[in-house]
Order: sequence, then C-alpha cells, then structure tokens
Amino acid sequence: VEGAQTYYIYRSDLDAPLTAVSSENGLFYLDKSAASGKSYTYGVQAVSGDTKSEISYSQKYKFVKAPVLISAANGDGYSYVKWNSVAGADKYYVYRKVNGGSWKFLSTTSGAAVMFHDKTVKAGNNYTYTVQAVDDGFISGYNNAGKTASYVSKPTNIKVINAKDGLFVSW
Repeated sequence: VEGAQTYYIYRSDLDAPLTAVSSENGLFYLDKSAASGKSYTYGVQAVSGDTKSEISYSQKYKFVKAPVLISAANGDGYSYVKWNSVAGADKYYVYRKVNGGSWKFLSTTSGAAVMFHDKTVKAGNNYTYTVQAVDDGFISGYNNAGKTASYVSKPTNIKVINAKDGLFVSW
C-alpha cells in the first residue's frame, strides 16, 4: 500500500471479537497459531507514523492442516500410501508422481480413509504420493516431498523339479 510503513494484522475466530495478532513491515503474515478445522476472519490495517487506515477484512477462511504422510509401500499388485487423519476432514485428495515427474491428481477418498491403494502401478516405476485434506471445501496444503514406493511385480509361475543334486526352482 502506497505510503504504508507497517501493517497491523487482526484475527477473529468467529466466536470472539477481532484482536491484534501481529505487526508486519512486509505484505504478508503467516499465522502459525491457527487451529486446524477452525474458521477465521482477518483484518489488515496500513500504518504510516501516527496515521492508520481503515481495516480491510478478509472473507471467512478455515485452516485445514496438511496430512502427515506415514509411508508408501507395495502390496500384491498395488502400491499404497498411508497418512494421519486430519480432524474435520470430509475427504482427501490423493496425488501421484511417476518417476519424478509432476504431481497428477489420482483419486478422492472419504474423510474416514487414512490409506489409498493404487492398482494402476506398473513394474519398474517409482511412485511418489502426497495427500491433501478437504474440510467444508477448504483444502489443506501438502507435503511436496511425498512418500515414494518403487513397484516390483511378484514372481509368477513358480516351478519346482527334481535335479541330480537337489530341487531346481524356476519362475
């Protein structure tokens, strides 16, 4: 804002009046004390010396914590990703990268889910997964590093026959 030297940031959790939470010199504020699943309204006021602008208000916004990824691994014909549940989440968005490519949307799961089975994997590929929580249409951030599983098919057609010095096993 032209002429502003600092900014006062205010917050209301909709159950309480607007209160001052920070004073910033830049054009942003990261609210690390916001509680996941709780809705907030913010106000920002430009200040120059003893002169203060009117407060500009944000729309209501709900903070949704990003799920903590626990693991990614392989099963019989699939890879899977597990995460910790996020309070209030009504669904999760699952994303996947193949061999270090870019994130692509893979699926939506219910809010009760904490695991997703990917049955579209192919042997020899590295699959990296990440997850976003969704609560009343508000979408969390995500873990950009993700969790990776390298998919390897299980051996099939195992045969055993007698050999001169033991059993010969092939697949």
